[in-house]
Amino acid sequence: MIYSILLLPIVMILCGILMYKCPMKRNHMVGYRTLITLKNDKIWKYANKLMGKIWLIIGVLLLLISISIILLFSSLRNIILIFSVCIGIEIIIMIIPIIFVEIHLNRKFK
Repeated sequence: MIYSILLLPIVMILCGILMYKCPMKRNHMVGYRTLITLKNDKIWKYANKLMGKIWLIIGVLLLLISISIILLFSSLRNIILIFSVCIGIEIIIMIIPIIFVEIHLNRKFK
């Protein structure tokens, strides 16, 4: 349980690396898929690279913060509450870049 807060940052880092370094061809299964990114390959590549870069940076920061939280708070009685709040915050932080990327794509490609 204590290390579960490391899962989301590690997944963000791995997905960020894959999206940035090895962008896949446009598809309906994997990648940053929205109505605008599925329009053409240029938008698809741009959006996936941008989201990959953002997730990589945020993932590294969240990983460092999560490790700090584990080291500082792992001996407290309310550990489950602390880690539950941390996971909730991580999920919110993971979703916020989607809004940023969508606004950016709409300005750049419309």
